[in-house]
Amino acid sequence: GKGKGNGGGGDRAETWDSGKCARELEELLRRRSAAGQREIQRVRRGLPISSRRSEILDLVRSNQVVLLAGETGCGKTTQVPQMLAESCWEEGRACKIVVTQPRRISAISVAERIASERGEKVGQSVGYSIRLEKKGTASSSIVMCTNGVLLRQLVQGGSLAGAGGAGSGSITEGLTHLVVDEIHERDRFADFLLIILREVLPRNPKVKVVLMSATLQVDLFSSYFLGCPTIRVDGFMYPVEQFYLEDVLGLLGRKARAGSRAKAGPAASAELERAMMLAFMHGTDEHFRELLAESSDPLQVNAVHHTTGATALMVAAAKGRKEDCLELLARGADPSVASAGGKGKAKDWACRAGHHDLAEFLIAQEEVSRRKGNERGEVSAVLADYQRSVNPDEVDLDIIVDLISFL
Repeated sequence: GKGKGNGGGGDRAETWDSGKCARELEELLRRRSAAGQREIQRVRRGLPISSRRSEILDLVRSNQVVLLAGETGCGKTTQVPQMLAESCWEEGRACKIVVTQPRRISAISVAERIASERGEKVGQSVGYSIRLEKKGTASSSIVMCTNGVLLRQLVQGGSLAGAGGAGSGSITEGLTHLVVDEIHERDRFADFLLIILREVLPRNPKVKVVLMSATLQVDLFSSYFLGCPTIRVDGFMYPVEQFYLEDVLGLLGRKARAGSRAKAGPAASAELERAMMLAFMHGTDEHFRELLAESSDPLQVNAVHHTTGATALMVAAAKGRKEDCLELLARGADPSVASAGGKGKAKDWACRAGHHDLAEFLIAQEEVSRRKGNERGEVSAVLADYQRSVNPDEVDLDIIVDLISFL
């Protein structure tokens, strides 16, 4: 809607006077001061864009189009719409701020985040409008939508301030500010939206437009809108934690099938199987050097021979080669893995061959792992189960969906 001198739909101006703006602002500050909001507000204050509030608002007041180039993590997507709304309320003016996003999921998630930062639920002062779904009321001050939704309404109505006419329910009815986010994502909707905006802006001089982009192609966008002023905001690199496939399987609660620990891992390569056989038959230093070389791949260190079910660690144990056992253990060989066919673990292979000291050593290695809470055997079994169940040449969409649901 419009307040005094703000342009836009008429009905909204009748209900949004300076007194209502003051009450809305007071209520917003009250919600933000609640105990449950303290951490959220602390994070907001720490965003790089927060320190540029006055500069951004001054540029918007003085220009119809402003380009904000902000690096990832600066807070532009969630904070700029709130800055604009609160600035209008502080001045006793109503506002209708439409914010576009390139994707439906972005429009919904950003609306939810902004609403949570304002201590409310989506549908009150913050809403969204996507294809076949809408949440919010005519008095919602911040409305998220997709580029496609806004483009369709502009094509149909030909105007920013009330496409479709008063009372039509258009998201642009009573529009005071338009924020176009992620304009560097050059899809067909975004490009056509910018083309139409440049055409309709001269006919809607009271509507303010904020174009927001990553730091890519800033000069291109600025020149397209006749050299509009640009403000650049540095980003903030959030801490990054690395997760590997076995970590993901653990997070998703995947468990090894019964008996999986007896299956040490994927089948041994032909080269590794040959090295195992020669080392077991001859037991020379040269053959064991070849065995260690062929089992250097982490995925092969627990691989099994397809006929004997042996691993490289079992072969070394059977030949009493403690130094080679130590090397294989350091690479991740699992002493708790049992070979197929009931031939037992590496310690059993050592014991049958009369290498009792080595067998005791391997028993101790299992005990050390248990005392330290090392679940490497279980992790290896889970990982091996997963690797056997999927085609490595295809993307596993199921685990991607499960991970997104978990997050």
